[in-house]
Amino acid sequence: MTAGPEEIALALAMLKQGGLVAFPTETVYGLGADAFDQHAVEKVFRLKGRPSHNPLIVHVSGPEMAKRVTRDWPTDAQRLADALWPGPLSTATGRPTPNGSPTPSGPARSPSSSPNHPSSPP
Repeated sequence: MTAGPEEIALALAMLKQGGLVAFPTETVYGLGADAFDQHAVEKVFRLKGRPSHNPLIVHVSGPEMAKRVTRDWPTDAQRLADALWPGPLSTATGRPTPNGSPTPSGPARSPSSSPNHPSSPP
């Protein structure tokens, strides 16, 4: 399935309302929520039956967005992201920011990825 402008607009509207969307990456299909909406993130955990201590990967548009979900963005993470994003690289940097936790219990690490898929935002 190809996601055109109408489908992407619909998905964005659903996310802004606290809803969930399914989306492709280059390796898997994901069930996503707005990572800054704690109630929506909790819905993903409930639907997947995922333990609250097991963090979700936050899909980001690039390093600048990744920096919004973590308190620590090391130089090595920046170098890797510059070289390999978008693409199938996931980072696991420092503790998430208070409003960017991808888990209900707040993990020790904040994983993020910038997929290289035609439907991923630029």
